[in-house]
Amino acid sequence: MTELDRFEGYRYVGDKRTQVVYDLENPPPAAVLEDLVASEQFTCFGPDMLPEARNRGYRPHRLGAIAEQLGADRPTD
Repeated sequence: MTELDRFEGYRYVGDKRTQVVYDLENPPPAAVLEDLVASEQFTCFGPDMLPEARNRGYRPHRLGAIAEQLGADRPTD
């Protein structure tokens, strides 16, 4: 997906218009990323961590938050 190529090396990308952060390991629908890229109103975080995004006032996108609650970020053995 070309939208994700632009964010290579980043996991969390924030939408400045809505203060929502997207987890690119559990990406939102392609239309959301296309709109974000077209608007050029996005930001990346350093360090690239969810607590840093929250520290800046961003809240997780609901689909990413659900995936995190279900353990999608945890390695399975």
